[in-house]
Amino acid sequence: MAVAGRSGLGRGVVAALVCPPGRVWGPSIQISAQDGSREVAMPLQGDLKEFGVPELFQFLDQHSKSGCIQITSEGDPVEVYFRSGKIVGVLPGGRNVGDQVLQILARLGYLTEEDARRIRKRRETDLRGIRRILQEMGIIDSRDLDALFHQQVEELIYPLFRVRKGRFSFHSDRLLPSELEFLEPLAVEPLVLDGLRRLDEWPLIRKRIGSYGGVPYRKAAAPSGVSLRTGEWLRRLFGWIGFRGQAASEPLTSSTDAPDSEEVSNLSTSEKWVYRLVDGNRRISEILEISNLGEYVTCKALLTLQERGWIGIDPYVSRLEADRAAQLPARQVSNRVLSSLLFGAGAVSVLLAALVLARGMGGTDWTAIRGREAMARLFNQQARQLVIDALELYRLERGSYPERLEDLAEARLLAPETLHLRGDNEFSYRREGPLQFRLHISPVPTGEKPQT
Repeated sequence: MAVAGRSGLGRGVVAALVCPPGRVWGPSIQISAQDGSREVAMPLQGDLKEFGVPELFQFLDQHSKSGCIQITSEGDPVEVYFRSGKIVGVLPGGRNVGDQVLQILARLGYLTEEDARRIRKRRETDLRGIRRILQEMGIIDSRDLDALFHQQVEELIYPLFRVRKGRFSFHSDRLLPSELEFLEPLAVEPLVLDGLRRLDEWPLIRKRIGSYGGVPYRKAAAPSGVSLRTGEWLRRLFGWIGFRGQAASEPLTSSTDAPDSEEVSNLSTSEKWVYRLVDGNRRISEILEISNLGEYVTCKALLTLQERGWIGIDPYVSRLEADRAAQLPARQVSNRVLSSLLFGAGAVSVLLAALVLARGMGGTDWTAIRGREAMARLFNQQARQLVIDALELYRLERGSYPERLEDLAEARLLAPETLHLRGDNEFSYRREGPLQFRLHISPVPTGEKPQT
């Protein structure tokens, strides 16, 4: 297979990767020269400005390499594991494979908090891998688990094709995590071809989808093919679409599809799945998180549904400023949101003061306590909504969510005091990728509570 790219990566690949001196260095691996006359020791480490990710993948495929290539750009490194030139796994930021699987299953509703707690405890002593544990507990069967892994690999690989700045290094001696050893390898060529196609289409899709704060809503009756139970949907969705390099565009052929509706039958499985997630309340960012289809497939499905008249997308900012939001810069919208929510917070403070005064005038203690707790919960929920608004605006302006909530205040999208919750509570925030985050209100750990 000819390897595309600036160098051509044919006979001249060795010279391209070792010259000029000092540009590329690192651990040596052995490859055969094109004429087959001898083995050439070649260091494989360098700058992504010299060789793009698709070129590197094709090179490893051509020479049937096994090992791990680490790609470091902004943020944590991503590790892509190869076996005989085929991709067998991806780990973002060096995270444990088992943790990655648990996050996906929790997102899809397979796991409860109690299930996750039991699995984590069992993994401390059970070294057989997450696959065996999940099967013995009856959480998910092997076919669905394999499909989830393959989908996750693709979801993590495609964004790498956009990376233009950073470094790479190949480690032939890095062992594959045991949890990945059961995966069927993925061929590089169809992944690269599909990834490059997505790369060309993505700017237009992203421009048309607009802010991820938008709220899709249904405009038509649900397609009859969308009436499947959730378990059956997951089985079909993760059983045979998009995990072997082909596009996720194969339509459902179930008898539940309306036989007289050509428009419904032409909807893909991913489009029907996304349609089920549209409820008029979830934002695009929330649909992206729970769909488990990745940014490209989910956004493309939303646009297709919109074009066919199944859904509309209500811009989030238009709900805040129905008459002027389209003309307001994002920062002005943020300031207006901030003002309105701070006004609400002020009202809550007045109510709290009134409750305290009522207690001092002879009110029942327990009534006052319950009232203060209720007001604190209300205040905290308003603060959480404000933080979510600021996160979306930060994402809109800078292309990804921040590493810390404090970054919102530093960017003047949020008042610093908004991050301080009422009662023994605090924000628990974790950025799980450029397009994903988790935000919860959690009790302050006992050892960290201020002394009174």
